[in-house]
Amino acid sequence: MNETKDETTERLGPSLPQSDPPSAPTPWDTRAAGDRPSGTALGSPRQNLDVITYTTDVEDLRPDQLGGFFVGWSTPPSRHQFAAVLRSSYRAVVALDSTTGRVVGFITAISDGVLTAFLPWLEVLPDYQGRGIGTQLLSRMLAELDHLYSVDLICDPQLRKFYERAGMIPLQGMGLRDTDALDGES
Repeated sequence: MNETKDETTERLGPSLPQSDPPSAPTPWDTRAAGDRPSGTALGSPRQNLDVITYTTDVEDLRPDQLGGFFVGWSTPPSRHQFAAVLRSSYRAVVALDSTTGRVVGFITAISDGVLTAFLPWLEVLPDYQGRGIGTQLLSRMLAELDHLYSVDLICDPQLRKFYERAGMIPLQGMGLRDTDALDGES
């Protein structure tokens, strides 16, 4: 469970010079590489001045705050499963749009709490990408885990530079996926 609570607020304008990892295809992703929503309509989150709040306190998140994630997954986790994952993680950091109360980004860690941690998920909603939210989430998570010997993750090749900017080094990994374990969005 999350042992620390951190809540900070940051004003984000529409043209910050930071970048988030692009929405990368995964082995179960049906999108073509590089196929990502482009542009936004007037009045969308990119056009408004948003206040993004970051917190590690995920106990009171409601499933209705968690929509829009897992873009391209053939069977995404349900919002109830997603909420349970956030609450059960060793650490979770979420970005909230305080104007809507919606979670717009998140990162999770699983750990033995002694030496090692693994970062299974980092995601920012498409309309909020490209404004440094992913960078902030990763930075805050790495600060939460700075007492550990190793923090590992697996990412697609096009995301390596994003993680290298945070001081991470390339490693190799293997994985197994069982989509039957996912409830699917309800």
